Amino acid sequence: MENQTLNIVQEELPDHIRLRLKNLIFQEDYLKVAEFCKNITQKYPNSLIAWNNLGSAYRMLHKYAEASEAFRQTISLNPTFPDGHANLGATFQDISAFNIAIECYKTALELDPNNAKAHNNMGTALKSQGKYEGALIHFFQAITLEHDFIDAHCNLADVYRCLGLLEKAIDSYSAALSIQPDNAVAQHMLSALKGQTTHSPPMKFVEQLFDRYAPTFEYELVEKLNYSLPENLANLIVNRACGGAINSVLDMGCGTGLFGSKIRNYCQNLYGIDISKQMLRVAEHKDIYDKLTQTDIINFLRDSETNFEYLVAADVFIYVGELSEIFRLLNSRRRGHGTFIFSTEHNEKYESHLEKSGRYSHSKSYIERLCRDYNYSLSHFEIIRLRKEKNSFITGGIYILEF
Repeated sequence: MENQTLNIVQEELPDHIRLRLKNLIFQEDYLKVAEFCKNITQKYPNSLIAWNNLGSAYRMLHKYAEASEAFRQTISLNPTFPDGHANLGATFQDISAFNIAIECYKTALELDPNNAKAHNNMGTALKSQGKYEGALIHFFQAITLEHDFIDAHCNLADVYRCLGLLEKAIDSYSAALSIQPDNAVAQHMLSALKGQTTHSPPMKFVEQLFDRYAPTFEYELVEKLNYSLPENLANLIVNRACGGAINSVLDMGCGTGLFGSKIRNYCQNLYGIDISKQMLRVAEHKDIYDKLTQTDIINFLRDSETNFEYLVAADVFIYVGELSEIFRLLNSRRRGHGTFIFSTEHNEKYESHLEKSGRYSHSKSYIERLCRDYNYSLSHFEIIRLRKEKNSFITGGIYILEF
């Protein structure tokens, strides 16, 4: 789904208030935006712009009940304001209430059939329900209305990919690149669809991907794809501890805290890192980590010692590709014994391979070679059913390494 930005609308607010609001939005300090807008609504209770931006700020802070109430107030002030309905729909979509979101988008499009963003969001909601044909219609409409709508081109391409129409997906990603040649999503997915394995994905691709899917990430994985890897990895660690204390755990690529929530009650110190600011915001609200840091794994390892008892990467290396630098840094920055636990998407043919999904798979022989190169001992390996994709399960591997 397109990341909704806060909209500046010229309303009855005095110039100095609008300027202050604009500056806060530009700084992306959504907590201050929310506080400021809340104060404005108390002084100007009929200000459409104040309520609408209050809702948008709450949404960026993942306070969905408050966002919903603010957007409802916006709509009550002007029931024919299409953005109010569209923003309310996006809020429901964030919490995976897709049917309600679709009704909101329908209202927004009845009021403004030429609202390209509403068409795009409607498309993403339908796609989340597996209604690909309906999604195609709305992505096409969004592109017809705004030919340079990058997100709509990429969303259209992804639906084609899901339908197995790979040539059309390539054409749509190519169209996105013709508009924005440095678009990381289109670049990476074109490599994947054309069978061109790359060393690693563009960092911007990974960050944008997870920023975009942070609100619905857990629903997509756990509810739709039968994803149980975090619990499996936590059980492995707890069973190894045999009832003893687990001192410290580094959750590398912690995301929204799916693994962290499973291990929290068993460890004394839990540290999470992730490249996505929006994923970290969701994790922060769970209040399960002792510390959270926005960074990528390699930069963290270069700057920090890795003296954690357990270092865990749950479903992370599928968005890393080549792993040799991580293996090298983990051991070179280490003092004393440690345990490294991670998962991969498994393949039997290649060392590191970029799949048409845009994710990387890794072979056991590749991990064994890295263990030899960087002095790890492979103490556990098992094949698992990782998660569903197109009504079948992706094969994964779980590894435990000692170093």
